[in-house]
Amino acid sequence: MIGPQRRKNMQQLFVTLNTEALREEQRRTLWAIFVVDRCVTGLLLDGSDL
Repeated sequence: MIGPQRRKNMQQLFVTLNTEALREEQRRTLWAIFVVDRCVTGLLLDGSDL
């Protein structure tokens, strides 16, 4: 590897933000995936199959 000693001084490509907007986006994305999965597999959305 070239320059592993400078790793701590390197700029990060992906900065992790922990804001309220980011958490809301993650929550909505999770529910969107859940709903699409239920629609594709043909399961009911009301939870009666659980």
